[in-house]
Amino acid sequence: TLSRNVFAIKYSYLFPLWKKDIKDSSISKKFRYTPSIIGQGIYWITSIDSGLFLYGNGSNQRAISTNTGPKLIFGELNRNFLDYTNIDFKISYVIKEGNSPFKFDNINDSTRAQVNLQQQVIGPLLFGYKAYLNLDPDHPKYGEISKGKYTLDISRRAYSIGAFYNSASESVGVKFNIFNFDYSGISPKF
Repeated sequence: TLSRNVFAIKYSYLFPLWKKDIKDSSISKKFRYTPSIIGQGIYWITSIDSGLFLYGNGSNQRAISTNTGPKLIFGELNRNFLDYTNIDFKISYVIKEGNSPFKFDNINDSTRAQVNLQQQVIGPLLFGYKAYLNLDPDHPKYGEISKGKYTLDISRRAYSIGAFYNSASESVGVKFNIFNFDYSGISPKF
């Protein structure tokens, strides 16, 4: 019966260090596993997140975090085998006050490195992995790698269906996305 209100702001910027020239600038029959042209290259990610969490019992938590690091995207996701790799590595620094009465949204305030990987396996099947390395020397889990989050997605041009397993919380879930609602043209079936 405890209420939770959140006021959050996020700003992120993807700075291109190197971008591959795109030969095909429009979607065609060969792009059956993606809703848009993939911008291959090497980028630098910078983001700032801040939030104020207010709870019905009068408690609150406030936090601001900065994240920065490289992102590499290779492949067009239009072939059937290992034609797409997306990997990013970010360092996160968090300043936090207060705690949440809920276990699921208590903000982790330790400095950490995050690795996030998504790889095409075969056809529309994409495998993903995400984990953290604790970089806070005052934290009892300093130097430890967190339990990972694993994803398996089926990606098509008009939709994607996915499932995940978070080994840290031992939770599972599914997701479904539909793309291109604003498309007003009529195209042949591929």
